[in-house]
Amino acid sequence: MRRRDPGVDSRDDHRTDDHGTDDHGTDDPVAGDPASGDPASDDGAPGDGAPDDRAPDDHVTWDGRSTAVGALRDVLVEHAPTGALRLVLQRLALHEQGRPAGTHESIDAILDVHGNLVSMSIAAAVRSDPSSSARFERAVSTLRADVAADLEAEADSLEVVLDADGTQRVMVMLSADVSPQEVAERSHPRALHGGPHHITHHAPALDELRDRLAAPSPGPMRRAWSAVRAGLRRTR
Repeated sequence: MRRRDPGVDSRDDHRTDDHGTDDHGTDDPVAGDPASGDPASDDGAPGDGAPDDRAPDDHVTWDGRSTAVGALRDVLVEHAPTGALRLVLQRLALHEQGRPAGTHESIDAILDVHGNLVSMSIAAAVRSDPSSSARFERAVSTLRADVAADLEAEADSLEVVLDADGTQRVMVMLSADVSPQEVAERSHPRALHGGPHHITHHAPALDELRDRLAAPSPGPMRRAWSAVRAGLRRTR
């Protein structure tokens, strides 16, 4: 059985408070270490990686269209590790006692490392490049505006999922009452949707994606024979 490592996560979540200052999350020195046997998860799951009894998410898929999604893919792919299966961006509005308390941001790449699904933060790489950071911010702002115009409401959580096969989707949660402390403690599983969440809750789909991408492409003769057979089926 393949071991899941949702906590092997070079986490560099980015959080901005109301005054525009940045607060970068720091890794727990023990949780998430494969040797510790206690992989962490951004969804508040127990130490063994198993989900708790709460719903895995309250996000819904946005069925609208925005050119900003393609722009985000262009930016993130530049900083993604080779072989990344999925790129996940989340921008989450935080609240403290009903008042705005900054923004939580995660930008993760999910890849397969020797049979293990691993989440790796690429937030620092994106944000440290001024050009990439500016392009990223413009794309996120455009997407947020497109979603708000379509839904006639601002979403507290905006999540973009970009798969290596070209599949992409936007997930939104209109109302998410999450505090900075809950983000730091990773105690709000329905709201935090970084790479570890995807590994914990969507591992079969990620395994299928990896296997499909790893399958050898058919050679010229096989492609030609498939085309002939397809033509024969159409003439029947």
